[in-house]
Amino acid sequence: MNKNVTANELLHSNQHFIQKPSKSWIIKVFLLAIIFCIGLYAVVLQLIEGHIITGMRDNVVWGVYIVNFVFILGLSYAGALLAGIFHLARVAWAVPLQRILKLMTVFTLIISPFFILLCIGRPERLFNLFIYPRIQSPIIWDVIAIVTDLIFCIVYLYFTYIKDFSLLRDEAKNLNLSGFRTKCYTFLALGYQNTPEQKKFLDQALDIMAAIIIPTSIIAYSLLAWLFGMNLKVGWHSSILGPYFVLSAVYSGIAALILILWAYRKTEGLEKIFTDSHINTLGYSLLIFSLFYAYFYFSDYVTEWYNLQNTPNLLWEKFFDFSQYGVAFYASIL
Repeated sequence: MNKNVTANELLHSNQHFIQKPSKSWIIKVFLLAIIFCIGLYAVVLQLIEGHIITGMRDNVVWGVYIVNFVFILGLSYAGALLAGIFHLARVAWAVPLQRILKLMTVFTLIISPFFILLCIGRPERLFNLFIYPRIQSPIIWDVIAIVTDLIFCIVYLYFTYIKDFSLLRDEAKNLNLSGFRTKCYTFLALGYQNTPEQKKFLDQALDIMAAIIIPTSIIAYSLLAWLFGMNLKVGWHSSILGPYFVLSAVYSGIAALILILWAYRKTEGLEKIFTDSHINTLGYSLLIFSLFYAYFYFSDYVTEWYNLQNTPNLLWEKFFDFSQYGVAFYASIL
C-alpha cells in the first residue's frame, strides 16, 4: 500500500463498502443464512435426541465440538498476539493487517464458546458453572481467561476504530450517509478531533492495550492447554502442551490470515492494500513456524515413545494403524 495515501483518500476510494449492499453481497448473506438455518436445525435435533446423534458417549466425551473450540479459540489468541506485537514493534508493512487480526480476534472469541455450549450433555445445568464454580478446576480458569481476553480485545479494537469513526463523522455529508448513521459515528468517535493531545493520548492507550493483550493471550491459551495437560490420561499429561498450544495457535493464525488476504484480494479487488509482498512475507513466516511446530511435535512424541511403557506403545500403535487413527494422525502432520 502506498504510504502517501491518506485515510481520507482511502475512505473515498473504498466507500462502496459502507454504501448500499450490492446484489452479490445480498446473495452471499442469503447463502450464509441457509447454512445457519441448517446448523440451527441440527442443534434443535441434538437437543431433542441428545448426544446420541453426535457419536459421543460416556467413554467418548470429546468430539468435533471440542476440536472446533480449540482451533477457533487458537485463532483468536493468535490474532491478538500478532496484532499486539506488530503494533508495539511498529512493523510498517503489517499496518494494513492489524485491523484484520483484531477483528478476527474478537469474532472468533465470541464464536468459540458456542461449541462448548453445544458439547454439554445437560445444557440446562450450565448455570451451575457460574453459581457453584470451583476455582481449583482448569475449566473455571479457562472461562475467566476467555472473558478477560474478550473484554481487553473489544476495548483494543474500539480504540483502534475511534479515528475511523471520527473520519466517517466528518465525511458523512460527502458520503451521503443517513442521519442515524452519522449520529452513531458521532457518538462512537467520543469527540475525537485528531488534535495533537488527543492523538498522543489515543496512541498511548493503544500501546498500553497492546502490551496487556500479548501476555493475556499467551496465558489464556496456556490455561486451555493445561485443561488437557493436567489430566492423567496417556498422551495428554505433558508439560509441553502450554508452549505447544501457543506456537500452534500462531501457526494457524498466520495461515488463516493468508487465506483472508487472498479472499479479500480476489473478491473485493484490494490488491493495492494487501500486496503480493504481504502474502510472500506471511508465507515465509508460516514456513519458519512450521519448522518450530514440527520440532515441538517431534519432541512431544519421541519422549513418550522412548519410555517404552505398554500403555503409550498401545496408543502409538493406534496412531500408526490406518484402520484406527492412522489417517487422522498422518493428515495432522502433513
